[in-house]
Amino acid sequence: MYLKKRPLNLVTASLLDSGTWKLIVEHKEKALRKMVKRIGSGVDTYLWYDNWIRNISLLDISGRQQPPLSSQNWLVSDIIDTGKWCIRESVLMPYWNEIQSAVIHSGPASGSGLIRPIAAWEIVRDKGQVFQFYSLIWTPNTCPKMSVCALRALQNKLLTVDFLQSIGVATASVSVLCQQGHESLEHLFFTCPFSSYIMVCV
Repeated sequence: MYLKKRPLNLVTASLLDSGTWKLIVEHKEKALRKMVKRIGSGVDTYLWYDNWIRNISLLDISGRQQPPLSSQNWLVSDIIDTGKWCIRESVLMPYWNEIQSAVIHSGPASGSGLIRPIAAWEIVRDKGQVFQFYSLIWTPNTCPKMSVCALRALQNKLLTVDFLQSIGVATASVSVLCQQGHESLEHLFFTCPFSSYIMVCV
């Protein structure tokens, strides 16, 4: 939906796009440096933008800022004819030896080089220590919202009154749930009469 058959190098994110897409666009340069294409038949590989010759792009080899307009959106398949390289534009001639070094595979699905989303995520994400209660909180049958709530509670980061005060957000100290006592994590889960009543009913 967002790419609209354009190479990832050229896309941007607008204000109304999803947060996930904005994050992808923000980190795309980092991801693109790691992505290498096995061209297969060339139908899924952009001629100038994708890293398919010696693990770099034809644009990098040429030293150009932008590809020629006449072949800007070409795929590698546009310079392949009956399984052989076929240069159709003179601007590509200086890179003939480089192009010939890449291997053409028969069949559109043969080594297309498409990267799986999880692999791209592993490349760009910041990795930290695994939370010690990870297996307890994140289970296949658990509602994700409840898991996030439990995780925040275990790390004492729920937006209770005492937490908000600790980060400088001025607010009343009385519990907004029961209007009795100071609202804290302990009060919310163990001493609040309202939540205690809910626990008993459950």
